[in-house]
Amino acid sequence: MKLTFTHQVNGVLKFVAPALLMLFAGKLAAQTYPFTLGSPSKFIYGLTGNGAIYEVDAVTGGGNIIKNTTYAGKSPSQPNGLAYSPTNNKFYYFKRNPGVSNPEFVSFDPSTGTVSTLATPNFSITTHTGCMNATATGYYTIDVNGNLYFYNIAADTWTTITSSFIDQDGNNVSSIIQTQNSGDMAMDGYGNIWLVTSSNSYYGIYKISAPIPATNVSQIVVQRYMDPTTATPNNNSFQGIAFDVNGDIYLASSDNKLYRQQTVSGASLQFIANMSPNGMSNDLTSQNYPSAVLAVKWLNFSATLQSNNTVSLNWQVAEENNRGFYVECSYDGSTWQSVTFIPSTSNNKPASVETYSYNYSNKINGKIYFRIKQVDTDGAFTYSAVKTVSLTNDKKRYAVWPNPTSDLVHISGESGSTNTSVTTVQLFDQSGKMVASQQLQAGINTINIGKFTSGIYIARIQTGQDIACLQKIIKQ
Repeated sequence: MKLTFTHQVNGVLKFVAPALLMLFAGKLAAQTYPFTLGSPSKFIYGLTGNGAIYEVDAVTGGGNIIKNTTYAGKSPSQPNGLAYSPTNNKFYYFKRNPGVSNPEFVSFDPSTGTVSTLATPNFSITTHTGCMNATATGYYTIDVNGNLYFYNIAADTWTTITSSFIDQDGNNVSSIIQTQNSGDMAMDGYGNIWLVTSSNSYYGIYKISAPIPATNVSQIVVQRYMDPTTATPNNNSFQGIAFDVNGDIYLASSDNKLYRQQTVSGASLQFIANMSPNGMSNDLTSQNYPSAVLAVKWLNFSATLQSNNTVSLNWQVAEENNRGFYVECSYDGSTWQSVTFIPSTSNNKPASVETYSYNYSNKINGKIYFRIKQVDTDGAFTYSAVKTVSLTNDKKRYAVWPNPTSDLVHISGESGSTNTSVTTVQLFDQSGKMVASQQLQAGINTINIGKFTSGIYIARIQTGQDIACLQKIIKQ
């Protein structure tokens, strides 16, 4: 999904615009076809808000134009949804968005420079996403209301698939798409769609598992891999995504910066480069349909709360060359810690199906997130879906307020001190670094975080080694 641009014309822009048009026209005249696409390991592709397509160096962020803004017929209007078909070497995208008048869905052939107008979309809602399926027979898009559509290349027809998405915990993902209203999607070599939803402040990652329907269904259950409250860099939404050859995700932000994130890792983003010229971050695609997004095939993963406040974790995978699994937990959905390592039982047997389990126990109150990190024998790793469970510890009750806050955090509850241990509160930033710590006394305790950087912090209250409460705090 991409941002909608509002053009503000003043005297200066009126003067500069013709020059810019002449520049683009000059680049069009200089273009020659066939244009041979570069190595998939080096280049990705960006579609600008005025319809130009660039081949983008994924190391430097520099772009080389392969299709300029000149089109026959009506001019581009809010174009996006760029996807690439390896079968016929064509790009597919909305030249004119379904949310504007006279929408147009087109293909562009870099071998001839030809733009072909295809079937008019059967919907009139703005869409910001697009990807080609793994067999390159069709194209998927999700509009800003959370409706999924399929375009059949051979039949040149559109089909509405569904208007309802929920995640593995029953949460309404359609409402997340509507609220965040930015992002993009790409398909891997297994036929799974990876969807990034984003607002200026937050983003999340979901997987729509193969086989993706090509006809109408009432609802689709997706897997949430990163919680949609994960903070974006510098309050800039993600507008485009694309896979690299290794299955990692490139993300382009609204301030024209290119990032890489190891697929579904939840780790910190790696800044790659500033994209130049500006505007290429409007949408991304690549030639890659990686099969390494998931090193093992996850058959199922569940987290079930038991009567003794223990969480039973169970998962089943089809695996080979697998070293084992790290069980990881998080109290905010973005900062993760390893609980234990469970070695593989397959003994490197090819394509074996194995079942694993682990019982997690902790004396906390509130929501806790779980995922499994799978590690190959060569060090490569992938992640399961994320599961959430709400735990209740009746022995200790604490209140942490106000939240959000700009300066003071108040904490009240049992001190929990004994003859041999004391109750403390520790504050951690998003990197896991402890930034404050103090002993709790009976009554109301106060921590001043006025000088801290704005963001999300975790307050951990514990007596001795027993964790009694974990609370996410938003510092304004």
